[in-house]
Amino acid sequence: AGMTGKTAQKPSSLRNDLKSKESALVDMAVASMRNAACKHSGYQVGSALLTASGDMIAGVNIESDSYGLTICAERICLGNALSRGERDFVMMAVATKDGGTCCGACRQLMSEYCPKDMPVLFVSTKSGGSITHRMSISELLPSSFTFKK
Repeated sequence: AGMTGKTAQKPSSLRNDLKSKESALVDMAVASMRNAACKHSGYQVGSALLTASGDMIAGVNIESDSYGLTICAERICLGNALSRGERDFVMMAVATKDGGTCCGACRQLMSEYCPKDMPVLFVSTKSGGSITHRMSISELLPSSFTFKK
């Protein structure tokens, strides 16, 4: 009823598709770690963001000699997506050697541009690329600042 030439997917098919996207997103985050520009700490972070259209966009941490100018992988990833005109996000994966979670600045920016229920997967390469934490945006930053006009 109301379908225009599209075949409705069964729930199990949707779950399988999301699971395969999750796996590909984790793989992209892990692979992007090698491009991290972490000349001071050596702490490589790779991230990948899945858009509603199915695109996956990567980001890496970029360190600066002026430490305050360092930019986290999550913000680079989100910035890459936003600069491409993307505004509808489904899931993010963040990969580090130890499954570290994101900083407060990343949490704030993600809370402004991502759905509150969007999952963020934290991955440890020491654990063979396994997901160590799975949290929603609202779990990452339960009382986010929101500018009221």
